[in-house]
Amino acid sequence: MMKQKPRIRIEWLNRPGSKRMPTGYHEVMRVDGPHGCFHGSYWDLWFLLVAADDYRGKLGALAGHLRDRRHSGRLGELEGKGRKLAHLRDLQRRLAAAGLCSGDIGPLLGSIGRTERSRARSRVLLHKERIYERSIAMVSSLTGMGKARARRGLWHEFPVSPREYEPEIIQALKPGRLYSKDDSFDKSGAIDRWTERGKSLKRRGETANAMALLRALLAVSLDLLDTADDSCGMIGVSFGHALELYLRCPFAKTAIEEEAFLGDLLEFLIWEDYGLTDRAIEGYWRKRHRRQAEFCDRWLRRRIRHLRGWDLDDQAEEAMALLARVVAEKRLFEGFEEIARKLKPGHWQFLLLLAKEAADRGRQSLALTILEIGIDRGGPAKEILAEERRNVQRGRGVSRSR
Repeated sequence: MMKQKPRIRIEWLNRPGSKRMPTGYHEVMRVDGPHGCFHGSYWDLWFLLVAADDYRGKLGALAGHLRDRRHSGRLGELEGKGRKLAHLRDLQRRLAAAGLCSGDIGPLLGSIGRTERSRARSRVLLHKERIYERSIAMVSSLTGMGKARARRGLWHEFPVSPREYEPEIIQALKPGRLYSKDDSFDKSGAIDRWTERGKSLKRRGETANAMALLRALLAVSLDLLDTADDSCGMIGVSFGHALELYLRCPFAKTAIEEEAFLGDLLEFLIWEDYGLTDRAIEGYWRKRHRRQAEFCDRWLRRRIRHLRGWDLDDQAEEAMALLARVVAEKRLFEGFEEIARKLKPGHWQFLLLLAKEAADRGRQSLALTILEIGIDRGGPAKEILAEERRNVQRGRGVSRSR
């Protein structure tokens, strides 16, 4: 005889549907599940209502909707969708811990009226949220934690910790305040002065101290850019100079482990979202030992899987573009075609880089395959890729690269 599934009941702490707007993180319901009690906030209720009404009760389908739309809209909307996705994943985990799923609770929400359902759609799909009522999952989203880790999370691996220089640099740059475009000239000059200090340390042979100072300067400069108007690009230029000097430091002469340095650098590059690192790292992996490039290859492939599993698709695409640069510059040809197929249309410049490296080494067939992958995919660079394909077919090689 089949064991009957226990009946699930919702205990309402507040009845949904009041005209007064509730606070999202306040607890509204409790549900006893097979493995424990689920405590649900208004945010949980709103997500469950939208899933029940529009996605056949499946939170996974709602998550797919949020993921698909994270690549459109204004920056504030993108960040809002990321926070909502973080809360949704946390909701799924808490339901599972109680032995429940959204399909168990959705059918019990039929009596909730239009007021709360309309409110749910507005809060979840239209991204109307009030800062003070964000849930813990929204505040401590994976995006925020990933960015914090990339900027400072691996400093304990350095022989001289960047934290020794960070307070003084913070005092000089004062990040966290709002700065106008005119202020950016002064801030740029301050970054340049610290870069000169790093250069002086490097010149005296104090490589570990130079690296610590510059690594702290890079992190604090990004903190500054979060709230400064750098539309004239001055802070970005100074940041680029500091990064170029940092990359020229011979880290092998310090006590830092090779894999620790490279892992910290790759994490930093993935999460730098102002587009300021491309020029500084161009050609960097050509100068690295093949062993180091192969480590970066493995590290990035592993990180891409993790990022996709955490719904961090934007960072996964940046990691894939960085992987394309590593294998292209070090000519790890066995990975060219696979990576070309995984690159998004917006990263067509890396297709050109892969094709150029292949053609320059006499691998015209591989270069043509890479270019045809981009042409078949379409996108804004289709004509450029087609022109380069004709160049390769005529024996001229690829004339452009990133």
